Amino acid sequence: MNAPGSKLRRFHEEGWDWIERRQTAAGRRSGGAYLFFCRDRGTLMRIAEREVLSGGEEILGARISVDPMRASNERTLELFGQNGNLEAGLGSRYADQPGLSFGGWRGRGVTAREFFRKMCQNKHDLIS
Repeated sequence: MNAPGSKLRRFHEEGWDWIERRQTAAGRRSGGAYLFFCRDRGTLMRIAEREVLSGGEEILGARISVDPMRASNERTLELFGQNGNLEAGLGSRYADQPGLSFGGWRGRGVTAREFFRKMCQNKHDLIS
């Protein structure tokens, strides 16, 4: 799964495929995650790889759900960040990507249930 010479480290854990830089500075903590939803796992993987490699100090790593959500048949990509400063840039960068939804920033203090209740169009399907 990890190609020799790759700048990324990949691993699978508890229903998630994780991606992070091989050289990650110790002591940095995630303050939350930027959320993306898509049926195409390859699209999410390409976004994760691009943003983890080019996201500077803000993007700490990423994970993609192995199994899609029941109601929408979409997978979730979470790009872990420190403070949500890249929300507008990420939103505009991927706004025209077919089949991709950008859920914005979800800080640590917000549960997934609260996020979907406030932000998602089909919230009933996602939280029931």
